[in-house]
Amino acid sequence: MSKPANRGSRKNSGLLGQTDWFSKEMQARIGKRYISDRRFRRLGIMAIALALSALIALMGSIVISGVQGFQQTQIRLTVYIDPGLFQGLSDLSPQDVEAKIRMANYGAIVRKALTVKFPDVLSRRGIWELNKLVSIGARNQLRTVVLDSPGLVGSTLSIWVPASADVDTYYKSNAEKLTGVGSHRLTENQLGWVAEFGATSDLRKVLSRDFFVGGDSREPELAGIWGAFVGSLLTLLVTLAVSFPLGVVAAIYLEELHERTVGTRCLRSISITSRPFLQSSMAFWVWPYS
Repeated sequence: MSKPANRGSRKNSGLLGQTDWFSKEMQARIGKRYISDRRFRRLGIMAIALALSALIALMGSIVISGVQGFQQTQIRLTVYIDPGLFQGLSDLSPQDVEAKIRMANYGAIVRKALTVKFPDVLSRRGIWELNKLVSIGARNQLRTVVLDSPGLVGSTLSIWVPASADVDTYYKSNAEKLTGVGSHRLTENQLGWVAEFGATSDLRKVLSRDFFVGGDSREPELAGIWGAFVGSLLTLLVTLAVSFPLGVVAAIYLEELHERTVGTRCLRSISITSRPFLQSSMAFWVWPYS
């Protein structure tokens, strides 16, 4: 029966002879190795700190640059809900009343409010430019207000409606001075009208609800991320439902049930070596949607 190795032995035998781990030479080598190890750890911490700093700076610049994308420019209009557009409501059933309100010409109400605000605009071209200050979402917003309160028919109210995309872009870049300087698509007349809205505090920026709950739209000021978010979520769910059970079954087969052939060994080797790449790829593609 062989004797156990002496753990307190100063020397270990090997192919190249005996090594005295407590000699001055070996202690000096061990000390250098520890110093090198500490230096390597410090460099690793510095690299991680540098990467985190760069990530924070990148995310900060993205947030600062994109914060205006979460805002919407609105114009305040004083509108008169003309009862002539809702004739015969008292003789209709509740369902027909709702249909009548939905089908009313709210665009005419918005246009009338703009011409009352600027009565000097009489030319056909000028009226067209004036109507372009307001988004087509204004009529939808006014329709919602009247549907919620049909008693507003025949009354005058002040309402904030979304501005057009051109006004929105211009106001976000010139909200303080409205000087007309910079890149924009507004005409000289439209710049003057926007400045007048700003002078009377009838122009503002607010958090855009449409950006979060809206879907695809041909009008930039009404477009939202909800459709893209739902589509991405469904894609991730379908991918998870397919890949998770398939991956578990494949792992059980490779570990427990397969015959040790050259093909299965190669497949197992590929699955092990590609695991870090797959994790990095999933983090890269999934993180922006999380």
